[in-house]
Amino acid sequence: MEKLELYIPTLDELCFYQKMMSDPETMSYNANWDVEYEGYHKDTGCIDFPESEWAEWYAYWVCNEPERFFAYIKRSSDGSWVGNINFHYISERDWWDMGIVIYAPYRGKGYGVPALRLMLEHAFKDCGVTKLHNEFEPARYAALKIHLAAGFRDIGVEDGIQQLVLTKEEYQGNNYIWTNSNYKTRKGKWCIAILLEAGYQMVPSAENVSQYLKLADRIYFHAMLLPYPQSEPLTDQELTCFCDGLRMVSKYILASVPEDSSLIIALRKICFSDCDIQDEGFTACAIQWASEAFRFPMPKITTYFDEASWRHIYDFSSV
Repeated sequence: MEKLELYIPTLDELCFYQKMMSDPETMSYNANWDVEYEGYHKDTGCIDFPESEWAEWYAYWVCNEPERFFAYIKRSSDGSWVGNINFHYISERDWWDMGIVIYAPYRGKGYGVPALRLMLEHAFKDCGVTKLHNEFEPARYAALKIHLAAGFRDIGVEDGIQQLVLTKEEYQGNNYIWTNSNYKTRKGKWCIAILLEAGYQMVPSAENVSQYLKLADRIYFHAMLLPYPQSEPLTDQELTCFCDGLRMVSKYILASVPEDSSLIIALRKICFSDCDIQDEGFTACAIQWASEAFRFPMPKITTYFDEASWRHIYDFSSV
């Protein structure tokens, strides 16, 4: 796959944008709309973009992040512009509408998904965007395919138009390796059972990780719990107990982390019965998940059931 990059055009370079919007093959997706828009050609979908409008348009769209963003999609090997991409904030919906157009001569070459991924990285990491949205006719199967491949979520059809969204949390989740773990301990008549989904990703040590909770040297934690009922909510104390478990086995986890990298661990889903739970269970389930995810032997955790207090007694001293 050829490498792409996002390129901010100069005012004079808007000639390529003008060329795209006047090309019937490129703009065919935009045809046959019943709209009154000066310069819009219903039969072809093309839109007039005279040079007299460039300066005003440029001042509005370019270098105005995070409110608005526009860039060309540039092929790194030869500097060719193969399309454009944009997003802009919609206050009524508290999201950023986005668009992507590949110039017709460059379609079918696999540029759509990598171009979208470049935009997602810039939007979520550099501009602080929290939610991106796009919409188009359901018959545009190619557009739907590349959006889903880039991580967008199909939220259905509204008024005959396909709706897709991607939140910052979902984007971050796409970079993780997710695994499930099923922790159980039964002593006496009481069983503690916790089903969880957690993940991890490696990032360069130079990357800013200040937004995450530091667990140990080069190991960080991010709470990404899905809303109820997809996941049970956790109290601050329960999250602390979960993180304590990760800290206890951090030396084993660190053995899997390259020296030039940091590790971010995220908790996305956790399920349990409120009637059959205690804080130490969160510590134990974190240890078990880590042993399974990073493939080290499960440390010995001694437990017994104390009928006087009607609690499981945990001993983590061997961890």
